[in-house]
Amino acid sequence: VKVTGLATGDSISSVESKNQRIAIVNERNGILTIKAIKKGSATISIQLKSGLIKSFMVKVTNNPVVTKAISVRRF
Repeated sequence: VKVTGLATGDSISSVESKNQRIAIVNERNGILTIKAIKKGSATISIQLKSGLIKSFMVKVTNNPVVTKAISVRRF
């Protein structure tokens, strides 16, 4: 997942999976890599250097899912 639309000079400070038994998240150069561990749901949180925090939920299933686009809505 590529993070875009940041204000000039802002960048990702940290990323976190709230349920690492379900999914693990890492960030490198503005790209998030989410690794599924087992079936279930996990909330992924992104904190920017500006202090802004955004979260979204991922659902891990047993069946493969083909993704063409991802849209995250505001909470």
